[in-house]
Amino acid sequence: MWVRAPEHVRRVDGVSCEAVPTERLPPPSAVREALGPRRPSGWVLQKAGGRGGALLHAVDCAEAPRITPLLSREPALDVAERPGTRLCSLCGAAQELDPVLRGFGSQAD
Repeated sequence: MWVRAPEHVRRVDGVSCEAVPTERLPPPSAVREALGPRRPSGWVLQKAGGRGGALLHAVDCAEAPRITPLLSREPALDVAERPGTRLCSLCGAAQELDPVLRGFGSQAD
C-alpha cells in the first residue's frame, strides 16, 4: 500500500524523515528467506601430524586452520577421495561432500 503525502500523512515536529525509503524495493526472495544467508564457498585442509591423514573443513568452520589456502570444489573432492582424509562433521563438510563423492542415492534416510 502506498501512502501519498500530504493527503495521508503529516510531519511530526522534531522528527527527521531522511531515513524513510522513497523508492519501492523488490520483495525479498522466498528462496533466500527459506535458505538464509549463503555460506562462504571453499574448503580448508587440515593436515594431521605424522601419519599423513588430513581433515577437510568448510571454510567457515570454527575448527578450520586460518592460514591455509582455500580449495575450490574439484580440488576438495580430489583430496576427500584420498585414503586417510576425513570430512569434518562439525561444519557439515561430510554432509555436503559425501553425496557428491558416493552418489545422492547412497545415503541412509
